Amino acid sequence: MEWCTTESGERMDVVVRAAEESGGYWVRAQGSAACAGVSAAAMFLYSGFNYTAMLDGQKHSDLPTDNAAAVSGQTLKSLQDVTHVPEVKSVYLGIDKNIIQIKDSDNDFRYISDALPTKPFFPASLSLRDSGVVQINNKSFLYPSAPILLKPKDKREPSCLVGEEQLVNDLQCLQVLNAQEGELIELALVNEGFGSNESYTFHIHGYGMQVIATGKNTDDAPLSKVKFQSLDKEGKIIRNLQNPPTKDTITVPNKGYAVVRIRPDHGGSWLLECRACGLSSLPTAIVIRVPQSIPRAVIDSLPKCGSYKPPDVLLN
Repeated sequence: MEWCTTESGERMDVVVRAAEESGGYWVRAQGSAACAGVSAAAMFLYSGFNYTAMLDGQKHSDLPTDNAAAVSGQTLKSLQDVTHVPEVKSVYLGIDKNIIQIKDSDNDFRYISDALPTKPFFPASLSLRDSGVVQINNKSFLYPSAPILLKPKDKREPSCLVGEEQLVNDLQCLQVLNAQEGELIELALVNEGFGSNESYTFHIHGYGMQVIATGKNTDDAPLSKVKFQSLDKEGKIIRNLQNPPTKDTITVPNKGYAVVRIRPDHGGSWLLECRACGLSSLPTAIVIRVPQSIPRAVIDSLPKCGSYKPPDVLLN
């Protein structure tokens, strides 16, 4: 290949075969979208070559603009074939930027002191922004107040299972996808594109993802999760099930999708998080929870947080 593309937060490792005439060559990088106009350059030198001869050269000439000719890590093919498994657990994640319309009167400020709050809680950061927040299945992620791996029963925040977010009234919740060790999970991440024209980069902790499909809506119109599910049911989402690349970071194109498969081979609670949603005021992520047994002696031996007690315990 002559050039490749990477998205924010994405990494690509390449092997260069030094088969050209001995000398020096420019390696150029050029930004796009929000980084349009930003460029950088480096020298690729054969041993013994005097690089000063290159300093008068054109190191910042524009890169090609034909995206079809660029190599993307998500479209590469693995050198190893994967084993076909008939039973797959399918999960659909609708991703979009939403503007939450709230007023101060919508908030129940007794939330921090009442054991059972009667109204949903809206974080203050929402009232300070009018550009919206990136959400998964219309929910924002809420980090647990206690180590979910060690003491899952101690967490106090609302939690919801992925796919059942509508059962929780709160805007934020601990979004959990339960899985079993060895189970094959297929995640379809759909960047719906109703609220923005941005692509989003997701990173997974603990596991690798087989990228079996990536694409965009053919007419460049918003692609809802419901429409994607319909296209999938009609067999219009073509998957590479033979030799997909394995990555820990993927890009979900705007008004498009990325379909990945994960096979948890060890227990734990692992985060799948958006790395390109940094300007959003609330986190965008889910936790993949795989049962893991930890001896009680290990849990008891870990440092404690001292005498801290939640506000509602102190005020009631």
